[in-house]
Amino acid sequence: MLDEVLLQILACPQDKGPLYYFPDECFLYNPRLRRRYEIRQGIPIMLIDEAVGVDSTEHDRLMAQVAEQNLELTFEPAETFKPFETPRSLPPICEFPLPPSPETFEPADNFEPVEEKS
Repeated sequence: MLDEVLLQILACPQDKGPLYYFPDECFLYNPRLRRRYEIRQGIPIMLIDEAVGVDSTEHDRLMAQVAEQNLELTFEPAETFKPFETPRSLPPICEFPLPPSPETFEPADNFEPVEEKS
């Protein structure tokens, strides 16, 4: 049995969305990608390469079990959940003016070059 606090933060490593927890069968399931993540010795194996693909028949069985047992997602996704999308309202990273490019750089009036030592 996985800890409730852990379940609240577990997400699919591929699409970052919530999962269904099947405690009797010891795995977490992503119905969007039809992938299941095994739980071995109480440790969820959340590696994309270790996930097991699920065919349509198995997906239908799992979703029927979700409905029958009222299984809940590990967390409630935001209404506008879109993996890898950057919000458009982010402030600019730098508020300072950028330095001039080398092509347009002009030294200050009091600039004196330093002689190289040999």
